[in-house]
Amino acid sequence: MEKQTSPPDYLSEAELISLMEKHCIGTDASIPVHINNICERNYVTVSGGRRLKPTTLGVVLVHGYQKVCQLALAKLSDCRHLVSMKIIIIIKSHVMEIHRLICEEIIKRNLLSAVDAGQSLAYHLDHC
Repeated sequence: MEKQTSPPDYLSEAELISLMEKHCIGTDASIPVHINNICERNYVTVSGGRRLKPTTLGVVLVHGYQKVCQLALAKLSDCRHLVSMKIIIIIKSHVMEIHRLICEEIIKRNLLSAVDAGQSLAYHLDHC
């Protein structure tokens, strides 16, 4: 004989209040208002044992939010990747600029010493 699992029972109002408090949703004064609103908007009905049973509208609304959130998270991931790539480009450009400035300084110093020593400019440019 195989055992089958069953879906969890619907949340009671007390369980929903506990979860809302745990996740800092609402205040002591506004939590009952939120619960009343989801009932009035026909997202849930209150069944036996003060359990909140989702309506078809409530289920569709949750699925819609989940899809929007998945898209938003995917876009956020793309955005993070884009920002990371731009940061890498900025860092590389700064490194290249620093390298250019160092080379310019070396060339300037070499030119001054070349003039003093009578050496050719080509020799010093090759050693940058």
